[in-house]
Formats: sequence, structure tokens, C-alpha cells
Amino acid sequence: MCIRDRVITLPNKVQCLLISDKETDKSGASLDVRVGQLEDPTEAQGLAHFLEHMLFLGTEKYPSQNDYTEYLSQNSGESNAYTGHMNTNYHFSVSNAGLRGALDRFAQFFIAPLFTESLTEREMNAVDSEHEKNLNADYWRKYQLYRSTSRPDTPYIRFGTGCLATLNVPGIRDHLLTFYRKHYSGNLMKLVVYGAEEIETLEEWVKDIFGPIKNWDAHVPKYLQRPFDETNLGSVWRVVPIQDVDSLEFFWVVDHLHPHYKINPAKYLSHLIGHEGPGSLLSLLIDEGLAKELSCNVDDEMDLYSVIEISIDLTKEGLKRWQDVFELTFAYISMLKRVGPQEYIYNELKEEMNLEFTFRDKSEVVDEVTELAEKVQLYPAEEILVADYMMEKFDPELIKKVIDSLRLDNLRVLICSKEMAPLAN
Repeated sequence: MCIRDRVITLPNKVQCLLISDKETDKSGASLDVRVGQLEDPTEAQGLAHFLEHMLFLGTEKYPSQNDYTEYLSQNSGESNAYTGHMNTNYHFSVSNAGLRGALDRFAQFFIAPLFTESLTEREMNAVDSEHEKNLNADYWRKYQLYRSTSRPDTPYIRFGTGCLATLNVPGIRDHLLTFYRKHYSGNLMKLVVYGAEEIETLEEWVKDIFGPIKNWDAHVPKYLQRPFDETNLGSVWRVVPIQDVDSLEFFWVVDHLHPHYKINPAKYLSHLIGHEGPGSLLSLLIDEGLAKELSCNVDDEMDLYSVIEISIDLTKEGLKRWQDVFELTFAYISMLKRVGPQEYIYNELKEEMNLEFTFRDKSEVVDEVTELAEKVQLYPAEEILVADYMMEKFDPELIKKVIDSLRLDNLRVLICSKEMAPLAN
């Protein structure tokens, strides 16, 4: 396999990861902007997401609203985008022969978009349709529950998807232009390009095509107040889902774990809690007839805190005895605290991660570039490709601190079932 990579920074401060893969049958690119829903103005919530939609609808160089999508379609390609809390990501895949033309059209989003006034109402309706669809999706309903019940003095409480009620306001195009001119600066952008060409060719293309992006050293958004604290944690919430599911979910707010990515205490914890073999929490719950599945995940939020989540798929008996499931979960956590961090487990995980990195499967190009563009925002250049697999050294004090953070006072519990309807507000 002949793959070369190179990281460069353009004069406009756009940082670029270039990957040359002679054997790839598809090419692609992703550009990640370090701004998202949390920067929405209160008077136009969903603006970052709306702007993401509008960038697809024509640029000065390619004014036709369908030029980009038609070019990709004619060259075996696809495209998409998403708006997160703190980033907005644009990405596409295309035939190898179509890469340069796709890059030229793509780059114009960030050089000279039109924001055509006559298309704003149509695209506002598209955003609203997305919101209407989300109303019947349990993931989005729970997500919005968390946001709506966060501290009102933090931007996390804002409605990030947007809808007609929040976007159909006077001067919405001016809001779009102001947001774009404030945040879409080269210093906040990270680009990944994946193609079959030589690395030198990719570098030449990127310098030529993305060089005109303007940079004004925009402020990197930073947040100081956590949206969850003693005012909205330490509670049990009963949720009535759309789907016929019964689950018990634990949501802990803990100190920010991303700065410790090289040690990766989150991986150690999620491995032990999410383990499915003999002696695991899940095996006990299954033996008791209380659960069918269990997962444990750790996410970083707002560059400020992390969330540790345990989700347990309950049986009907488990739903009736959810308090027993709760107590068994805490008994397992208490055991982890009592036993303490184990170096042999950490070393086994470290070896697993090394093997996983060495023999990792090749992803679809569009997925690969999207994920990598996110990582360019988060890690030093030399660690972009390996950061997710790092477990540099055993740090028992740090791991203990993370396990000890699984308490009652920083926890929110969700019981999700249609049977909660008589109890839910």
C-alpha cells in the first residue's frame, strides 16, 4: 500500500492534511470550521446550521445553485455537511478524475458564496423540514431535552437545529453575512484532501485553489461556564420515547478529559464498564434477566467538560426493577473504586489499541476525510492519525480520579419507556 501524507499551513492559516493513496478508487475532501451552534445569536437560533445549508446554493465563480451537486453526481460523487456545537464540517467524495474540479467548486464556499436572497426562504423551509423530521426521532428528542434543561445563562440552551420560528426573522440575510464574515476566517479552518495524485500535486492544487480564502485571525470561540451543575444534576428523568424501547441511561458531567488523550483514561473506564464477558456488569444483568445490551461512551463538550454515559437496554423485568439495575450499576462502580486502577488491564488495552491501529480497516473516503478534518482541529499535526489509539503510559492517579468522579451529585438518570407516560410531565 503506497500512502503518503503531509501537513501544510497556507499563508492564510488554513491548515491542511494531504493524503496521497495510489490505490484509492475514490477521492475526497473535508473542511472543518471551528464554529458551530453555540455561536448562534439568541435572536436567530439555528443560524450556523442555516448558513451551512446556504453555502451549497451558488458562489460567484459557480453561480448556479446546483453546479456543485451536479458536478459531483456526474463524477460518481456525493456530499454532505453537519453543524455541531463548536464546528461545522463540509465534505465530499468524487471519482479520482473529478477531484480537482470538485475542489475548485468546494473552495468557493469559503471564498465567495452568494447567499442568494431569493433562496433564503426555500432553504429556511428545508431547515424547518429537518426539524420536523427530528421531532419523531428519539435521539434528537433526548438531545433537545438535555439542551433545554441546561443552565439558561450558557449558549448550550439555544436551539441549534433551527426552524421557521427561530429563523424567519427580520434581516435574516444580514445575520448570515455577519456570521460568515465574523467566523469563516482561514485561521479557524482545517482541510483534508485525499486523492490518488502525487502528494506534490495535491499540495500544488490546494495552494492554488484554497489560497484565496481570506484570513482575519478570527477569535476562537471559548466557553467558561458548564451548562450542567448542581442546579440541574442529581436527578431522575422519566422520558416517553417514540420507539418501543425500554432503557436506563446514566449521564455524568466530569472534568474535561481531552487534555489527557495521550493517557486515555476514558478508554480504560469505558472498556471495563462496557465489557461483555464473564464477570462484567452486563453479564450480571443478563443473568438476572434485567438487561439485553449495555454501552459506555465518553464525549468531550465545549472544550470545557466531558460526559460519561452508560446506556442499558432493559428487559420488561429490568424496567420493573430499574432501581435494582441502578443499584447493581453503582455496586460495579464501587468495586472499580475499591480495586483501583490495574496496570495489567491498561497494558492489555494499550496492546489492543496498537494492533487496532496497525490492522485498521480502510474506511470509505468521505468518512475518512470527515473524521480526519475534525481531528486536525483537536491534535498536533504529528498525532492526527494516531491520536485515537494512544495510551502512552499508565497513570493510576488520573484513572482513579476519573472513576471517583462517577458520583450521584453530578449524575442525571433517564428512564425511557412508553410505560413512563402516566408519570411524565
